[in-house]
Amino acid sequence: MRRVFRRITNQLYHMVFRLLSQKSPIKLQLWVIIRDVFNSIHHEPDSLFKEINFKISKGELLKVPELRNILHDDLLGVWSLDEESIYILWDMLLRHRPEVLIECGAGVSTMVLACYASLTPLLNSVFPRIICLEQNEDVKNSVESRLKKSDLNQYVKVLYSPIDQDGNYQISDAEMLKSLNGRLADLLLIDGPSGPPGCRATTMPLLKRYCNENAQWLLDDALRDGELKALQTWSNLQKVSVDGIYAVGKGLARGRLL
Repeated sequence: MRRVFRRITNQLYHMVFRLLSQKSPIKLQLWVIIRDVFNSIHHEPDSLFKEINFKISKGELLKVPELRNILHDDLLGVWSLDEESIYILWDMLLRHRPEVLIECGAGVSTMVLACYASLTPLLNSVFPRIICLEQNEDVKNSVESRLKKSDLNQYVKVLYSPIDQDGNYQISDAEMLKSLNGRLADLLLIDGPSGPPGCRATTMPLLKRYCNENAQWLLDDALRDGELKALQTWSNLQKVSVDGIYAVGKGLARGRLL
């Protein structure tokens, strides 16, 4: 009986996703209502997120040649951004042409950002153009090695940023300012830290002061309860706008700073 019930709700989820799938983000308030319905049906947290059948694909299938070359052997959509989310990120990069970027969580997305930076040289640009916070020192070293092998290391500074027991990044203001070298970011990509539910809520208050006005931001895993709550909190912050969540991957939220 429970298996049948789960199958029915899974079909309901996919029907909702198909109805909402479009090229623009869906309002946060609608996602919160859908989340509440799923949680009330299952009587457990993260019910909406648990219905997601993660679309896993290989980097070799990417439609962007430059990304296909550097992500050829990567599995997309497990812990990393999925293929559709990568396309949304890539489109945002090409539309807005950010000069300086801040990222939370190193990995596939770091390679995407570095690839973008390598294709958009700037006059009198100061390097690195991408500041990445990574809580795991082994991941930091691995990503740095990969960037070097792809001749992209000049574009990225990966900062080892451990987290406290509540999942908050532990990084000094002095270290961020030194890495930014007097500049402010035009894009903030949040796919970390990994930790207790809702731990990413502190990333926006922590990092928005290092961003320009009108800076764009993206948040992955946005259909988890913790991230939905974080987005509701951010929508009440001064000078933070939440545009909504794309019905792709695990949910990709988009917004901007005012």
